[in-house]
Amino acid sequence: MISDGYGYRRSCKHCGVKPFSEGPHHGSGCVRHQSTTATESELALSKECRHCGVRPFVAGPHHADDCLRYFDVESTGALADADADEGVRVVDPSERATLDGVLAAFESAEVPLLTAEEVAERLDRSPEAASSALNRLADRGDLYRKRLGSGATVFLLLDEGGST
Repeated sequence: MISDGYGYRRSCKHCGVKPFSEGPHHGSGCVRHQSTTATESELALSKECRHCGVRPFVAGPHHADDCLRYFDVESTGALADADADEGVRVVDPSERATLDGVLAAFESAEVPLLTAEEVAERLDRSPEAASSALNRLADRGDLYRKRLGSGATVFLLLDEGGST
């Protein structure tokens, strides 16, 4: 179940839970009940976070580090139901790779092209924490993200104008 500690204002018009976006936090009889939290649905993307402006508004690792709705998770697979909390581990804030730290790793690299594993090694953090920070930086336009045919992802530091 998604915690109401994230400052949601609006509740579901069908069953009254917060947030109103689709997911397992709705009762099984509600039309918005799903086995996993919807983050790509039209409803979830219909509103931006009033704290940091990202879409979807639903709490998660895509929010700014200082946003009320930010949390970092290491997913081990899709959750089977609302009570299956063993599939997600909340990462202690001391384990997070800070955005400034990640940017500093790129600035100190001979060539500012790095993988999550390389950033994790440079910052002494887990690859999952590095990957989360890298994806946030790519989403906000600080890094260019390229998925390679091998399945690996590389990140390139962009200049202030958003070019390489």
